[in-house]
Amino acid sequence: MRRRGSPNAGKYHAKIGDIKSDFTPEQLAAIGAIAMNYNETEGYIESLFGIAARLLDNPWHFELSGRVPLDAKIDFIKRVADHYLTPDDARQLQIALGDDRFGKIRSHRNAVIHARIVNAPLATGQHVQKRKVAIEEVLLSTKALDKLYNSPCLRNRFVRACSR
Repeated sequence: MRRRGSPNAGKYHAKIGDIKSDFTPEQLAAIGAIAMNYNETEGYIESLFGIAARLLDNPWHFELSGRVPLDAKIDFIKRVADHYLTPDDARQLQIALGDDRFGKIRSHRNAVIHARIVNAPLATGQHVQKRKVAIEEVLLSTKALDKLYNSPCLRNRFVRACSR
């Protein structure tokens, strides 16, 4: 899905120079599906945070939780899980929310959503990771996008599938 890219990869090589013309409807639909499913995953985390912080019945829930960064919500959920869940359930939740599961899916999603087009006919893009100061090549073919979409953690089965 991603590999180290070259900072001198060149300019946008397009068929026409228009995103809707340069990519197939299937590619654009796959990118949209990845984005929407990731949003659903974040929604699960938001619900878990609301339960953990006992905010669900609070009318200020969304205003309060909107001020808390996602990573802080995940850390809070993990800490609360240790106190209220069985050890096995807490461990499963820790795994699901960890870097090898949710973190990896978030990283791949960010690469796709924030990719700049390098070569539309070859379906490649570039993602600059500002924190790591790294450039990655992003594969934007329908096959690569479908593989990401069909990964167990992204398909609306986040907690159940990622914890296995």
